[in-house]
Amino acid sequence: MRCNGTAGDEPEQDTIGGRISLAREALDLSPIEAAGAVDVGPAVWSDWERDRSEPPPQMLARIAETLQVTLYWLLTGRGVGPRWQDLIEISPSTLECCWQAMEPSPLVDIFFPSSRLTARR
Repeated sequence: MRCNGTAGDEPEQDTIGGRISLAREALDLSPIEAAGAVDVGPAVWSDWERDRSEPPPQMLARIAETLQVTLYWLLTGRGVGPRWQDLIEISPSTLECCWQAMEPSPLVDIFFPSSRLTARR
């Protein structure tokens, strides 16, 4: 998520397939390795990344765990996404700016019941 002080920023990867691909690349996993980690064939994984099909709902949590992202990010593009190895440390003030720019969502209560966003309401 880009942080420019507005709550309307759009996620850079706007499809679930794009987010799956982005998160896999951040972990430096091949599509074959990622597919094997969630027990699907490489062609199925490829179809997900290319938005030819979507993962079944019962697989989403497993995919998010494998890719080390939150289910909320995988579904929406907001929240905790991929951690790139070469990222520099983010200052607390920058992190606060991005946190405040996030729009409250009913999904926050579901996926992050003890989060600061819930407490802020």
